Amino acid sequence: MRWSIRNQILSPLLAVAIVSLTAVGAINAVLSEHRTRDQVEVQLRQVIGVLSSSTFPLTNTVLRQMRDLSGAEFVLVDAAGTVAATSLSDVAPLPAAKAVSRVEEVQLGPSSLVEGRWYFHTTVQLPADPHSSRAGVLHVLFPQDEYRRAWRQAFVPAFAVGVVTMSILAAVAWAVASRMSRTITRLREEALRVAEGDFRP
Repeated sequence: MRWSIRNQILSPLLAVAIVSLTAVGAINAVLSEHRTRDQVEVQLRQVIGVLSSSTFPLTNTVLRQMRDLSGAEFVLVDAAGTVAATSLSDVAPLPAAKAVSRVEEVQLGPSSLVEGRWYFHTTVQLPADPHSSRAGVLHVLFPQDEYRRAWRQAFVPAFAVGVVTMSILAAVAWAVASRMSRTITRLREEALRVAEGDFRP
């Protein structure tokens, strides 16, 4: 079965557009993921830096205020493993993880399920100070659904622009291909008429 002239023109253009959109979308998805991770980690480092260098005691109220600023949950555990302060309403036993000692080393950690919600779990060793309630290990839990929402906000607009652009390209290509197809069809009909001996203008 032979393709029409319109399909012969339209199909390669659409194929190129789809491949281009797919490639650009994949690259943009990766770049958006890296940008989102970097932004979240920078934000967490700033908050943890404040908590590490401050002189005020870390209480439940303070950690909840920091949660409102960063979107992350915080759990402070003392040297005996007892929860000293938390921004959560109910704290289940947290998985053991190697704590970093420098704020610059803070990154989104592995996944942990806490109170039915998935988090990126990071632990930070706060500076030892026997005269402060800040001593201990600070567990930082950043919600994965919040992370995905931030990623979608960075990725979806650019992807939507690509889809709209491809749709416009497809419509223009369809119009051009249809016009060329009609012109070629008329030319073929005229050529057949002349071949049959009809020389009328």
